[in-house]
Amino acid sequence: MGCGLGWVLLAKGYTVHETSYGQGLSIQDADGLHTLVLREIITSPHPICGQELRFIRSMLDLSQEGMGKIIGVQRLQVTRMEANRKKPITPSADRAIRMFSPCNNMTATWRIAFLNC
Repeated sequence: MGCGLGWVLLAKGYTVHETSYGQGLSIQDADGLHTLVLREIITSPHPICGQELRFIRSMLDLSQEGMGKIIGVQRLQVTRMEANRKKPITPSADRAIRMFSPCNNMTATWRIAFLNC
């Protein structure tokens, strides 16, 4: 079962059910899953790629413009980085995200500081 990131597959922890719109899926601990995936992205030695940038941005509930302020680029460059799903983002953007990561016990401070940019 896929979740939007090419390397994350769910083997268990979800249920499939029928809805009036067709088949539906419920993840038993979506918040826990998102936290685990975010921590894996941030602590991985591999460069952050476009699909992971989009995941991080969505977890922080940021617009592309807001993410651009965090990583020091214009909205259009964030759009381009996210569109290249498997291509690493710029090294400076990667460092900025990892340096101010919520996985560094700065969750509330991180989001508040950058939303005020």
